[in-house]
Amino acid sequence: MMTPWHALKLALAGEERALAFFTSVVETTKNPEIRKMAEEFVEEEAEHVNLVHRLLRRYPEPPDSWSQDPDPPAAQE
Repeated sequence: MMTPWHALKLALAGEERALAFFTSVVETTKNPEIRKMAEEFVEEEAEHVNLVHRLLRRYPEPPDSWSQDPDPPAAQE
């Protein structure tokens, strides 16, 4: 069970990991072709990070009680 905010936080973590990965490739590769490709991916992942941040502003963090179910499932025997 999750809210849109939770899903966006998961997406943000993935996009930030991808950004960090491609940034490290840019900083460490000696191959100019790989560097060029990684630089393109850095730009793309940075756009994704910014997009998720914008979406998070539309979906505020839910209160701590967000997962309380007022109608829990009944046990079936």
